Amino acid sequence: MGFNLTNMALKDRAVSFVVPGDPTPWMRPRADSRGKFVRIFNHKKHDKYLAIIRTWANAAMKGYGPMADPCAVTVVAHLGMPKSWPLYKKRAARAGRIPCMDPKDCDNIAKIVCDGMNGVVYEDDRQIVRLVVEKEWSDNPCVIVRVTPLDFSKGGRDV
Repeated sequence: MGFNLTNMALKDRAVSFVVPGDPTPWMRPRADSRGKFVRIFNHKKHDKYLAIIRTWANAAMKGYGPMADPCAVTVVAHLGMPKSWPLYKKRAARAGRIPCMDPKDCDNIAKIVCDGMNGVVYEDDRQIVRLVVEKEWSDNPCVIVRVTPLDFSKGGRDV
């Protein structure tokens, strides 16, 4: 599905991109104290993954500014299968017969992806009015993201 961006406003199209590699879920900020002073900081892995998401989101925006309208976000996390699994189990996982119950929570994966798109794809993640998150086993770990602007101006729900 291709878009002719020269004739189409951003509000009329969805933005999709793929973040390669195993997803890093959102992590709670850490605290460190030195004497009387407490320093709050994010884990380096967390900040690095946010930067990766922003890079791919910027590339998908192709020079357009952030959306201002409500939007729907779909996040599909493809997680790598454990190396210890036997071949029959990997085949079953590829076929979708084994649900992905990796310790990485869907909500934490969605949170870091949505935070990474702040100010890039949309002005603020409060604009997200619909969120779908899925986890699947895969041989090629990545996160597939799709942001679709919604039009509530006609009184109905736009998909």
